[in-house]
Amino acid sequence: RVREEGLEAFLVANGAPWVARRLLLGETPEHTITVDEATGGLKIVATGLLGNETVCIFDGAERESTTKKGDVLRGTLALSDDGVLTGKQLRVKDNAKIDVERRVLPESGEMVVRIRIVEASGKAIEQKQFFTRA
Repeated sequence: RVREEGLEAFLVANGAPWVARRLLLGETPEHTITVDEATGGLKIVATGLLGNETVCIFDGAERESTTKKGDVLRGTLALSDDGVLTGKQLRVKDNAKIDVERRVLPESGEMVVRIRIVEASGKAIEQKQFFTRA
């Protein structure tokens, strides 16, 4: 991660304690995106405390996944013609809607990951992380 926007407020809104926020703000996670040979989908490996490994299959089917924290997410993934990877998920425990978008910025070559959560109450919080290509 090269830089971020709104990460601390995002972590506070999601209940992360002070120590965890300090650790997360100080780390430098990486996202590696490759083709998954078994499925033909994209394999995304994110390192760090909140890291995970996901295989994205773009067949329109709803899938269920579990985060490192144990939260169950249900949703779909889409890949647009211009290369934008979009995930729309629902966090089962509290019906929060989670939208994740990965896009490469042509002017800088950075990949921006935008995460927006809208709670059942309607309260929204967003953060962006910017990565450079290795």
